[in-house]
Amino acid sequence: MRKLLERCQPRHDIYTVFGHCMEAIAIAIANSVDLRERARREARYLDIIGRYGADVVESFPRVMAELALALEAGMSDVLGALFHDLELHNKAKGQFFTPYSLSRAMADMLIGDPATLRESIETRGHLTAMEPACGSGSMVIALTDVLRRKVSITSATSM
Repeated sequence: MRKLLERCQPRHDIYTVFGHCMEAIAIAIANSVDLRERARREARYLDIIGRYGADVVESFPRVMAELALALEAGMSDVLGALFHDLELHNKAKGQFFTPYSLSRAMADMLIGDPATLRESIETRGHLTAMEPACGSGSMVIALTDVLRRKVSITSATSM
């Protein structure tokens, strides 16, 4: 993913390309499952890809494919690590990278009794969690990882 995004330099700012790539991926996923806002999102998608040549636009689905492969290999904060690896974070703006191992350790400590949690999910039909960092979602990913291991939750529809 890093090489695909870095190919866009120096013609384009890597921070902007990264953001547009992630937004285009999110729009593609959202448009496949939520038709209510499809037209508005599609207009935004066309606005994004209209800013770039074919070489950059063609890298977006490739990044998405690499992301899917990385996530299939195992749970981790792939995008957070990529953001940090590309040195796109800005400590002056309070952007810090939480290593995935730390997020997983926190989720592991806070998950509580697996049996009680499973009973709560079965009774209410869902689990509520708070992501205090509002970054790449490392804490939510780690929570999902711990839930899979400790509570045997295997799909998002179970949460």
